Amino acid sequence: MIASSNEIVEATRTLIVEDSYLLGLQMKMDLESLGMVIHGPVPNVQRAMDVIEKEEVDAAILDINLGNETSFPIALALMKRNIPFIFITGYDDLILDNNDFRDHELLRKPIRVETLYNAVRKFN
Repeated sequence: MIASSNEIVEATRTLIVEDSYLLGLQMKMDLESLGMVIHGPVPNVQRAMDVIEKEEVDAAILDINLGNETSFPIALALMKRNIPFIFITGYDDLILDNNDFRDHELLRKPIRVETLYNAVRKFN
C-alpha cells in the first residue's frame, strides 16, 4: 500500500546510487513524494563518496552493479558512519556472500513502489 498523506515518512536525507538514470530518477520522485530529501541519483562510487563526505546522509539505496564497479566501497563507508542502507540489483543470481553485508536488505529490480516505500520506512 502506498503511503497516504497521513503516513508521510520523516524527511530522511537519502542517497540514491543508481547507474540507470531513469530508474534512479523514478526512485527519487517516489521518495520525494513522501517528503524525503534525496541526494542523487549518483551513478558511480566516486560521486557517491563525494556526497557522503560533503552532505548529511541519513540512509542510502545502493544499486550493487554500477557499470564496471560495485557499490561495496560505498556500503563500507556507510557502515563506518553507522548509516543504514539497502542494496538493489537486477541480477537474479547475485547473493551477498560478504559477511559484512548479509544483514542488509536486498531488493530485486524491478522494484514495486510499495516495496521501496516499506524498505525506506525501516530507516526511520
